[in-house]
Amino acid sequence: MKKLILITLLILTQTPKGHSAVENTALEAIKALFPTLSKSQQLKTQGCSFQKEKWGAIILTKQSFEESITFNKNCDLQGKFEVQMDKFFPINLKVQNHKQIKKIIGNLKMGIVFEELPLLKLDMKDSIIIGEKNITFDMNYGVYIDPLNKDPLRKHKGGSLFIKKHGTQLINKKFPLKFN
Repeated sequence: MKKLILITLLILTQTPKGHSAVENTALEAIKALFPTLSKSQQLKTQGCSFQKEKWGAIILTKQSFEESITFNKNCDLQGKFEVQMDKFFPINLKVQNHKQIKKIIGNLKMGIVFEELPLLKLDMKDSIIIGEKNITFDMNYGVYIDPLNKDPLRKHKGGSLFIKKHGTQLINKKFPLKFN
């Protein structure tokens, strides 16, 4: 009985409730790409030198800019890419200090849709998490922008994660995605 309880506890600590190990790895990588939207993650991004002012300004000005992130003790990401609005742009980030994720490659698109509040839409396509077994996926996500609130990106609409492949195994399965 003790062995059964220990095995159950081990399984529960390895993958969050309701998520497979593949989903969990994909979610970790996606959360690392959007640290201001996700409050919990295993990859360190609090020390990454994201240009927060420019990320906020691009929504209004649509002025593209180059983002450059380097590894440090509080940043597990490294890469350089040009951030653009309303069209897909390539990202290619190396990852350190993670057993399953070595690199995140994909195409990201940001855009604004007007609903009850302006909605920031994030889409990733043809994306790959490179690790022991590569995970190929697409993702879409929406977060409302409330410019009058101290935390303008606090109200999440959510989205979905579509995992295409894990290694050579076809998955082709869609999962709900919500960062909060």
